[in-house]
Amino acid sequence: MHINFKYFIVSIGSIFLALGIGILIGSNLGTNEAVEEKNASIIEEIDTKFNQLKEKNDQLKAENETFKKSISNAKALITNKEINLSQYELKDKQIGIISFNEREDTSNIETAAKNSGANIAFNVQINESILEKDALSKVNEKLSLNLKNRADIMKLIANSIKTSGTSQELEKLQELGYVKLVSYNGNYDSVTNFVVYTNSNTKLSDKFAMLEKPVLEKFSLNKPTIAITTSTSDSKLLEKYSEMDMPSINNIDDASGRLSMIMLMKYGVTSGSYGNPAEGTVLLPSEK
Repeated sequence: MHINFKYFIVSIGSIFLALGIGILIGSNLGTNEAVEEKNASIIEEIDTKFNQLKEKNDQLKAENETFKKSISNAKALITNKEINLSQYELKDKQIGIISFNEREDTSNIETAAKNSGANIAFNVQINESILEKDALSKVNEKLSLNLKNRADIMKLIANSIKTSGTSQELEKLQELGYVKLVSYNGNYDSVTNFVVYTNSNTKLSDKFAMLEKPVLEKFSLNKPTIAITTSTSDSKLLEKYSEMDMPSINNIDDASGRLSMIMLMKYGVTSGSYGNPAEGTVLLPSEK
């Protein structure tokens, strides 16, 4: 539920504009009794409409407070029962985590996934430093390659993760500081679900367009994929992931966000925005 009060302000402004015009007309016609009665009628009408708007405004405020309280109560319940609500829900799921978030770790995500019975097939963080001017020459020298451009580097990263059985290239990229290899079991083909972890806190003008989208396109993700952020991130970033047909969660740092992640994977939901209240966002997904 999203309440926008700007329409009340516009309505009230329109009323007072009408009042001014009415009084101005009345003044030009004179101050006879008929004009005074007309002005009094206008003022009374405005007063009535203003009171009606104020009453509606107060009603919406009360409804909004009730809504926020119910959300708060639901989140508190989920926090207290997080383990019970998600335990064993994702048995036999293999999750691959692709992180572009250098400021927040993935420990809560891994813990929630493992508690639900899932395994982490890989967890790789891709750093912004891959966009530095000398990255191409450093990668070519370190890996004895002849890459031509930045797109080739992104393809290399994706292919290095996708190639089952070895992490040698990833380890060399990690030595250069371009990726962080949190975990990798060498079995990419077993992945059943992907999680993309991002954050709007960056020095780049458009990190999504410059790094995240190009890398993800090299993966050609063909399994259910969820885009997530913490509640400190600008949720508008997730709108770009929605355009890539990914469901999103804006509060993975909350128990309700982690439960949403588990439910999306369990139910196979492939669209929607979940998490903290915002326009078009619901707290938890439901079975499709």
